[in-house]
Amino acid sequence: MDKSTFRWLHESMDPLWGRRKDANYVASIIPKGFLAYARILHPAYEKGSNREISWSEMAKYSSKQAHAEMQWHQITAAKSESTDIIPPIIGSLPEKQTKILADILRKHTETPSEIYFALWEGLGLDFSKTPWKNAEKLELSNRHYYVIQSTLDAVTELCTFEYFQSPGLWWPKDRAWCTATDIDLMCTYVGGKKSCIEMILKDKRLEAFPANPNHRVDREGDPINGS
Repeated sequence: MDKSTFRWLHESMDPLWGRRKDANYVASIIPKGFLAYARILHPAYEKGSNREISWSEMAKYSSKQAHAEMQWHQITAAKSESTDIIPPIIGSLPEKQTKILADILRKHTETPSEIYFALWEGLGLDFSKTPWKNAEKLELSNRHYYVIQSTLDAVTELCTFEYFQSPGLWWPKDRAWCTATDIDLMCTYVGGKKSCIEMILKDKRLEAFPANPNHRVDREGDPINGS
């Protein structure tokens, strides 16, 4: 794998906390330059039944406003301790939503058999096993990753952990879109053509909102529900 494969990421992503010391932005999570973006919110779960609970449902329950930049701790303030709720997964898009997203993204690339998958170096990948034997190191200003190339179908088969782990970054060779899930976030960002993002936003199986690189992603980034 040619290291130049990663040059566009370095050139199109902001450094983590690069604009302000007290604020972080979507542009440090996913490359700039796409025509449209979506923020997919990882669901919470009801204890016992394992029923998915959307952020919009939780916001309504907490008398908060659901919107594109809402933060989980802001919409659950004073309510989460009194409810039987398992919070959204941090750092990984759940397997169900990953499969749904992959099916959508397949329709919006000419190279579905040539996908780059990057996983954070701190996950403890087993480099003695396929597919990680020949992984390349990707060092971004915010995170360090190991990258392999495979087919889009492999997105749910990359890790041998006891739990599911989605890639931190994945994109096709033609760069028609890019997906990013930071290890510290309860959400996933996707950049792509308008038609691609519109399909994501319209899919009722995903809770998604329009996003842009200038949205904040830090804990104080909710301009409506924040204290």
